[in-house]
Amino acid sequence: MTAVIPLRLAAQERYAGRRIVCEPLKVVVLLKGEAPLQGRVIQTARGPAEVTYDAGYRYSVRDMQELADGEFMAKWFPDARGIYTDTTYGRVVVLVNAPSTMKAYQDRAAEAEAELDLPIIVMAIGEARQATPAVVGLEDLE
Repeated sequence: MTAVIPLRLAAQERYAGRRIVCEPLKVVVLLKGEAPLQGRVIQTARGPAEVTYDAGYRYSVRDMQELADGEFMAKWFPDARGIYTDTTYGRVVVLVNAPSTMKAYQDRAAEAEAELDLPIIVMAIGEARQATPAVVGLEDLE
């Protein structure tokens, strides 16, 4: 069972992600910029949860998503299977089809990280996943 965390940040342009720790229930909210916010306790479906704010991130979730979807990443990773924002760790993830391309993409990621000052991780998803999945009809399951 997962806890639903009713958390709102007044300054959404600063929201850079969040991590949830289960035992004890805590929420760490990542913030763009240096200005800290005071922690608090909120009530959730699983009881009280301490909320702390970790300031110092350069990009908000919106900023990272614009970068992940934009021309910058397309230029650096033209054959990527996918690029998305990992809001748990405040980074961009680049998916590549084959492990054989990992080294080249990791080298590009290091250069792009230095230019952007944004963590970029490269993950291989494997060539087997490129195949079109089989469609199974309900009659096949009987």
